[in-house]
Amino acid sequence: MNQQDWDLVKLIKEKVRQLPDLEVPPSLEIFIVLEVDGCMSGWGGICKWKPQKNDPRSTEKICAYTSGKFCPIKSTIDAEIHAVMKTMEGLKIYYLDKKEIIIRTDCQEIISFFNKSAQNKSSRVRMEERRVGPATHDFRGPLGTQGKAQSEGRSPSPLNSTQSLVEIYRAKVEEINEETKPGLRLDILHEVEEQLGQIQREAAQQSIKSLQQYREIHSIKLREYRRRSTRRNWHGDRLPVVQQQDDQLEQALWLVKDVAQRTPSFSI
Repeated sequence: MNQQDWDLVKLIKEKVRQLPDLEVPPSLEIFIVLEVDGCMSGWGGICKWKPQKNDPRSTEKICAYTSGKFCPIKSTIDAEIHAVMKTMEGLKIYYLDKKEIIIRTDCQEIISFFNKSAQNKSSRVRMEERRVGPATHDFRGPLGTQGKAQSEGRSPSPLNSTQSLVEIYRAKVEEINEETKPGLRLDILHEVEEQLGQIQREAAQQSIKSLQQYREIHSIKLREYRRRSTRRNWHGDRLPVVQQQDDQLEQALWLVKDVAQRTPSFSI
């Protein structure tokens, strides 16, 4: 670890010391909110309560927390989904008697899933949900508890997700360099190698997906240029360049796929 890492550790410790004490709900007549977050290597969740469902967030109190690690590590989306599942399992004692709770997550894919589920509702119902407020979506928890997935509105961008993969990979390699010693058990070495391979595959999948989306966007633009172009107009003059760029993007996509398939994983 370098000095920046130690400074970050020191900052986190200071923040932890400033955390307020847990507050046990004064009665059973309260509303429960579970805030959840996950990454490729672990997950965490907290249980909050407030007197009434529609009370502002400023009234929410933390009464419990739970966390854990993923072994082996999971992809970005799988990590967020399992974080919700494990948090609900770990904190279920606080909401099993509730008819309704809220799951608060920053994973846009989870919210999008419930958005698709809501498409079958009538337009009148959808308009009413939009009028009421934040994006919340129903699901069923243990013993029929009705839950709502609520977006934090801060879903990480693909850039941030890729950056997190880079940081995790770098940290794992540094950990190996520091801790690898003669006589280290082979099963531990193989486990670390598999984790590094998973990170590499996840990064490749994200890159290919992003490049595919860019290629599709460019293809739409190319079709529009072809439709609008004549021999002597703006689109017609630039059509050859746009066509060349589309060909280059197709070649780049196949190149990235080929590299992803051929590149060996990290070997200790």
